[in-house]
Amino acid sequence: MPELEPAVEIQLGGAARRLVPTLRATRLINRRFGDFRIAQNAITNCDTEAYVFIVRVGLGLSDGAQSEVDEQVWSAGVLALRPALISYTDMLLNGGQPLSAEKGAGPAGGAGEP
Repeated sequence: MPELEPAVEIQLGGAARRLVPTLRATRLINRRFGDFRIAQNAITNCDTEAYVFIVRVGLGLSDGAQSEVDEQVWSAGVLALRPALISYTDMLLNGGQPLSAEKGAGPAGGAGEP
């Protein structure tokens, strides 16, 4: 079985869906919010419009799928989605990789430490 690219899994409409980090997603989110600090503040503040936009971008959806995703995001609950969306935006800022995939990352602050 081929290894899947890094992604953040969320539950929408009773199905597991994958938010895939891409350069396109990074650019669209940055353009929409001005910078990622503002995007992450919107997530932390439970801005439902931000949630819908980020989920749509992460799923690679066009505007035509908006109403279905709106309802699914609301039904899933923004509080339930918050940790996944923070992880997803962190991955976008880390070149599409989970933060734990950084070189030298470890419990004591770096590789090579005893």
